[in-house]
Amino acid sequence: MLTADGNRLPESLCRRPDRDSDRCYAEHQVTGWYNDFHPSSRFWPLQLVETGLLLVLAAAVTYAAFRLLRRLVA
Repeated sequence: MLTADGNRLPESLCRRPDRDSDRCYAEHQVTGWYNDFHPSSRFWPLQLVETGLLLVLAAAVTYAAFRLLRRLVA
């Protein structure tokens, strides 16, 4: 949510069940909404980086599990 003076507020502030949304918007002087997003040109590079990190993490956990098993069996 955007306020009259340009500050950003979380949407969850006025979405609680115990609050009246319209009154909450008026109290905080909400004048509009904003949306942050990544451009579509970043989709695949971000996917590849995330996949790489998860593969490295999975390899590290597998290596640690085999070392632990080897130590317990021997």
